[in-house]
Amino acid sequence: MRKFFSILAIIFMFNMLSVSASAATEEETLLALINSARAENGLGALSLDKELTRAASIRATECAVLFSHTRPDGTDFYTVSSAAYGENLSKANSYNTLEEVFAAWMASPSHRANILYGASTKTGFGIFKSGDVYYVTEEFN
Repeated sequence: MRKFFSILAIIFMFNMLSVSASAATEEETLLALINSARAENGLGALSLDKELTRAASIRATECAVLFSHTRPDGTDFYTVSSAAYGENLSKANSYNTLEEVFAAWMASPSHRANILYGASTKTGFGIFKSGDVYYVTEEFN
């Protein structure tokens, strides 16, 4: 099991090194879409949080191994960080846009509920590419 997580950590670090400068733009795009939906529903804006972004990046990498709210080690998603209380996942093909990922989240009652949860104030995003598949994750506080 330790070897598995060492390999996973190496994959994660390689992916983080290969992420382009557009990662901040991707986060900003998702945040703007989410905050627009929250505003339309009378809710305050979420702010990006470094710890939740770190956790979401780990979860995006883990989703390439096991696409589930359960982590590859069998624990629940929220064990990735004590700051994480909600999670949205997406498995998107390379032709999906972030707008399409957001629309899919809003079309899903449980994902929509996470986005529109009034007590949340912070969020973080992770995007991991494996082949032609993008794993997009969002963690909420």
